[in-house]
Amino acid sequence: MGKSLIYIITHWDLDGLASAALLARSRKNRFYIRLSTITAIQKNLEQIISKERSDRGRSRTLYILDLNPPLGSIECLLNKLSSLIDHGLEIIWIDHHLWRREVIDKIGKLGINLVIDTTKVTAEKILSLYNISDKYSIELAKLARDDDLFLNKYKYTIIWRRILRWFDWKTRYRALNSFVKGRIMPRWALKLYKEIKPLYEEHLKETIKSYKLVSVKNIKIAIVKADPRIHSGEIQYLLEKNGVNADYYIVVYPKALSLRSRKSNVALIAEEFGGGGHYMAAGIPCTSETQDIIINKIIKYFEKQEKIVNTL
Repeated sequence: MGKSLIYIITHWDLDGLASAALLARSRKNRFYIRLSTITAIQKNLEQIISKERSDRGRSRTLYILDLNPPLGSIECLLNKLSSLIDHGLEIIWIDHHLWRREVIDKIGKLGINLVIDTTKVTAEKILSLYNISDKYSIELAKLARDDDLFLNKYKYTIIWRRILRWFDWKTRYRALNSFVKGRIMPRWALKLYKEIKPLYEEHLKETIKSYKLVSVKNIKIAIVKADPRIHSGEIQYLLEKNGVNADYYIVVYPKALSLRSRKSNVALIAEEFGGGGHYMAAGIPCTSETQDIIINKIIKYFEKQEKIVNTL
């Protein structure tokens, strides 16, 4: 029969890469890993369904990590998950974002092992679930938490964050491969970062020059358009450092809006418009045609609020 096989679909950020690497290193299995965005979960499931034709006969498990499914595509997603279950796969979904109850119920009815813990990033949850305690794995999970919560305590956090955003999927898979091999900061990554650091910081400084401040009742909203290679947390930080103190920050990317706040649960707001995420950082999928429509809807949403509700 051969070794059992694990499939992994994981987010491409530092927490997603660390989570996949921790699983791959700790399980004595062959593994096949696909990096993903929330909108690409379906496409990656289709690839696994196709790959299943040649992998039958082995024990197979699919892990979906650090991804919360968008409500708008949940029915199509359920169909593909059902197909994989019919093929005999065990599916384990581990995440730390906020999920809608209706999505939890629908996925749970399929018999999927769903583990959602908003108190830990996904890499930390994997450590505890699978009793992983070696020094390297603990350090990798710390790095994932540092990036995901934008704590920035470790020197490698900002390096990896910028590399993963600036470069393409090939570089992200290269980073994943390094993590699986136990290399938390390989030389190739340091070399790449040295090349892009001045460019990244120049783009960041130019980005905040274009911000617009909108006041809705007692709520201040800073809106800024950005290159997708620039992290929204760094944009918020630099705006605040330059005296732009808003209640909410909306960073407009070509295919998504990033919502950030230090005062309120932006994941609840993002859910209203087909997105989701964390308490202080969330996202909404969009296109260039729908950006302004969604922003106007968000402003109208705030117009209905009497005050900023602290839900942290």
